[in-house]
Amino acid sequence: MKVCIVLLKTRNKGFNLIEGVLSILIIGVGLIGVLYVFSGSTRSSLNADQVAVSQNLAEEKLETIIADKAHSGYGTIINNINSGIYNDGPIFNIYTRTATRTFINVPATPDGNSTDDFSSVSGSDTGYALVTVTVTFNNGNDSVVVKTLLSNCIVDTSTAI
Repeated sequence: MKVCIVLLKTRNKGFNLIEGVLSILIIGVGLIGVLYVFSGSTRSSLNADQVAVSQNLAEEKLETIIADKAHSGYGTIINNINSGIYNDGPIFNIYTRTATRTFINVPATPDGNSTDDFSSVSGSDTGYALVTVTVTFNNGNDSVVVKTLLSNCIVDTSTAI
């Protein structure tokens, strides 16, 4: 008895058209995902940089106001803030700085039981002003705010120990 084995020839010399198209499609989808992650991290990094620059610009303006108060006095600073001298922009065509003041009520005779946290607003100058410097960027959609409290007091350094 004779047994015949038939071997089928298969073509394994390369890809056919369907395999090629599917491999390109799978690689393309993978690359799109990777590029999307890179663009998201780039946007995030840019926003972090803009926040850091905004913070520095706000602190710089606040330090200028404090230095001007030491040099020119409280009244001059209040007038300069009211007239918009400390407002500037656009800076680097991105950032805009504004300085505002709010007069704060304080107790006339503070005692040990006073709970005033300098948060109640006054319509007139009380000798205490909350100075706020705001830096806006991204067409006004984002901002950084820095605040400090200025007082109309003079420190007598002649009696320092």
